[in-house]
Amino acid sequence: MDETQSGEFAPTSVPRTEVLLQVDHLEVSFEQPAGRPAVRGVKDVSFSIAAGETLGLVGESGCGKTMSALAVMGLLPAGAAVTGGAIMWRGTAVDARQIRRLRGRSIAMIPQDAMTALNPLLSVQRQLTEVMKIHHGMGRAAARARAIELLELVRIDEPRRVAVQHPWQLSGGMAQRVVIAMALAAEPDLLVADEPTTALDVTVQSEILALLQMLQADLGLSLIMITHDLGVVAHLAHRTAVMYAGRIVETGPTKRLFHEPAHPYTRGLIASTPHPFRVEATKGIPGQAPLALLDDPACSFRSRCEKRTEVCETRPELKSYRHIDHEAACHHAG
Repeated sequence: MDETQSGEFAPTSVPRTEVLLQVDHLEVSFEQPAGRPAVRGVKDVSFSIAAGETLGLVGESGCGKTMSALAVMGLLPAGAAVTGGAIMWRGTAVDARQIRRLRGRSIAMIPQDAMTALNPLLSVQRQLTEVMKIHHGMGRAAARARAIELLELVRIDEPRRVAVQHPWQLSGGMAQRVVIAMALAAEPDLLVADEPTTALDVTVQSEILALLQMLQADLGLSLIMITHDLGVVAHLAHRTAVMYAGRIVETGPTKRLFHEPAHPYTRGLIASTPHPFRVEATKGIPGQAPLALLDDPACSFRSRCEKRTEVCETRPELKSYRHIDHEAACHHAG
């Protein structure tokens, strides 16, 4: 794949003058019944994102994308905990208590399913104003006025009418715009978008992605886009990290990663993605991805890889591939 459906890639990079979020060697583990050791769902994951930058986090379902984001947000489910690594905000390591203070105000999340994220019993206005009262201490009148402004910002027609409606009265696309407005309510620096177009039809997906791109440019936001859709990251992301079985197996500038994929898994994802400008037929990756919870001392991709050899019985580490900012975890990269 050498171009997106629009024929363009996102810019290769943005000036990395200020790194907002840096995640170093993150590990997330899950408790097990007494007598059994904890299992890891995220293993040695590292990435960073600069001001105004978009990072794409891609991979098959269950690879650890969302779990990594939930760890950063301090929203891990019961039984899961960060058991290794460090999370830094603007160069300073933060603990669970400090992450709670950052959440919403500095880092906000756009959930995967807007309809389940919104409370069906409360009006749109009530849910928006609650965010502003908590984070900005706004009074009722000021919060309501700001709620209307936010609905206008995310391009909702008749915002005053929508503000008094309940989520069950909204279409899927409208509900998605409302949760984006909620994420923007406290004026964060970083948005984490977890599959924000999954439950939407193709036309509405395009509108939501265009909206996110517009908001990022207008507000100077940084964006982590979690998705399994390579077309989305090709169009939006400056850099991309590919995850497999709980680990990052390749990372680098998006355009270079598409032109020069180093890891067999990345090449397989690209080859299996339909594209209107490619003559070759799509080709699926054989086999199934292992659960991220399985701790394999070897290369987790070896059973599906055409290049596997005996050396693949040892786990490869991320290392530079041709360029210092392009890394792959593969004994046979290239």
